[in-house]
Amino acid sequence: MRRATCFVVSIAFAVLPLVSDAQSPPPERGPGPLPTAEGGVEQLARNKEAMVARLLGDSPLARRILESNHPPAIALYRDAQQRFGEARTLLAAGSAAQANEGFDVAMQAMHQARKLLPDTIGGDAELQVRFGGLLKSLESLRKSYKERFFVDVPAGKGAPAEAEKQLAAIDVIIGTARQDASAGRIADGVARLQKAERMLMVALQEAIGSDTVEYRKQGRSPEQIYRDELGRNQSFVELVPVALNHLNPGPDRAAALQRQVQLSAEARSRAERTAAARDYGAAAEILQQATTAIEDLLRDAGLAIPRDSRD
Repeated sequence: MRRATCFVVSIAFAVLPLVSDAQSPPPERGPGPLPTAEGGVEQLARNKEAMVARLLGDSPLARRILESNHPPAIALYRDAQQRFGEARTLLAAGSAAQANEGFDVAMQAMHQARKLLPDTIGGDAELQVRFGGLLKSLESLRKSYKERFFVDVPAGKGAPAEAEKQLAAIDVIIGTARQDASAGRIADGVARLQKAERMLMVALQEAIGSDTVEYRKQGRSPEQIYRDELGRNQSFVELVPVALNHLNPGPDRAAALQRQVQLSAEARSRAERTAAARDYGAAAEILQQATTAIEDLLRDAGLAIPRDSRD
């Protein structure tokens, strides 16, 4: 009798895990009937339908793909959307097995799209920020360069051919960098923008020096000189962050340059107030002193700027 009781207890413990598993609810269940021997494939397809719908909707992965500017990844996302729509139609028509395969294909497409993303986002988020910052820097430098050679030129005299050629070459590099970014090659795009920035830095520093000599030789009016000094000051201020990026002047010189930029902004405000009172000579002198301070620090940091002819 005791042996029979042990046998029954052993059977009970053997069956218990099976009963427990059968009673445990699935981790995630979409709409539709509970799985049965006949409806198991349909229920599996419905579960996949709910999962893929979330994946293609407002999920972090979907947002990353759409914001990546990566054509191959976005193409895979669109393909996954199409496969999902086809699979959903099949499921509604009662073709659960085919729908199940369609949902699998959609998920695989999303997985492939995700594998393309590390080059454009995620770990390379800093590169994207760097790319945007370089574009803004180039916009400002390019504007200053154009003002030197394409706006503030004597009547009847066009921009020098060399300046036009230089700007055209820089624009080509910027355009290629944008194409790199659109294709997901952010690192290549950043490298191109850095090259364009260096080219503009050299061109602008030469333009500032030669232009300073030129307008001082022309004996322009106090108001014209004030306007020229405003442009020179702005150009030198814009060269500071570029010089910090490319010349590596060291922490002490970098701090001195940044401090001088702040002092220059204060001097610029004083000069504008002085010019408003039509004392253009004094206003120009204020700007000249502020600009010379930045110029000397930039030259000390390694920037080759032609000397003017005041001395």
